[in-house]
Amino acid sequence: MKKAALQPEQILFAVKRTKWERDLQRFASSRTVKRLYQRQLLSYDRTYDSHKRQLANIDYLRQHLPAARFVYREELPYIQSEEFALMASLGGDNHFVYSSHFNGDQPIAGVNSDPETSIGALLQFEPQSFLDLCQSLINRPDWREQIHLKIWSRIEGQIHYPDRRQTEKLRACTSEITVRSRFHDYISRYLIRKNDESFEEHKCTGLLLSTGAGSTGWFKNCHPIELQTEMVFANDAPLFRVVAREPGYRLRESARFASTAVQAAETLQVVSRMDGEITIDADPEYVYPFPPGAIATFQLGEQGLPVLYPPPVSPPPAD
Repeated sequence: MKKAALQPEQILFAVKRTKWERDLQRFASSRTVKRLYQRQLLSYDRTYDSHKRQLANIDYLRQHLPAARFVYREELPYIQSEEFALMASLGGDNHFVYSSHFNGDQPIAGVNSDPETSIGALLQFEPQSFLDLCQSLINRPDWREQIHLKIWSRIEGQIHYPDRRQTEKLRACTSEITVRSRFHDYISRYLIRKNDESFEEHKCTGLLLSTGAGSTGWFKNCHPIELQTEMVFANDAPLFRVVAREPGYRLRESARFASTAVQAAETLQVVSRMDGEITIDADPEYVYPFPPGAIATFQLGEQGLPVLYPPPVSPPPAD
């Protein structure tokens, strides 16, 4: 079968609106936004300068890839993965995580829209480096063999409800999953176990499940400072980690599952003893009810996330 060359129109850019654009949409007037920034001790100049840099980067990519498709995130649910061959998330880490729910089987690249002021722990490209890569791949039938991919681990799960409703499959998780009381100031109560081990009771402020991609953020910061470095693990590691947030003294001292890793072929089971909720990737669009008696089962996802990386740098020739 003849391989299809990559065409510019097959490149989809998922664009994040800038903070200035989002605030202007919400509050309607620049005068109001500036006044709110002043009350929050936010720098208008810094925010607006970032806005201009991000728009300049979008325009630069449009100029050099005029046939590529540029859409905002709210359009992503209406686009089929068959409509493109390569997705680029143009924004920050949170935008990348959101975009990763819509790439299907296609490779996704994280492109930092403002590298001057943003680090982007999950982003592998700046606008120029991604453009250079695209230009080297366009019109090449073997472009898929030329790209460097890493398959990031994800978490999958199901909820079985006590009222005989059909089991609900959860959205695949790229970063983290929270299990907690629907009333966030209440204690979270649940039973937890791995595989067929005996259940353990937890009372804490919530359970946090993290992939390697999520381990550099909230998950790491749930641990004491002296342990945070060792809590970070590779995005493609074949496991996910679990931590009970703010556990009581007894739980910290004797629990088996207050901090644990779930490997491939293992399962984690959580039984709700609360009016709870399960949230995928801190996204309000993916919040699932977790009432008393509901049982959630989590495991490593069968299908990982294909993330595009820059080509490996060849070592210099030996003298």
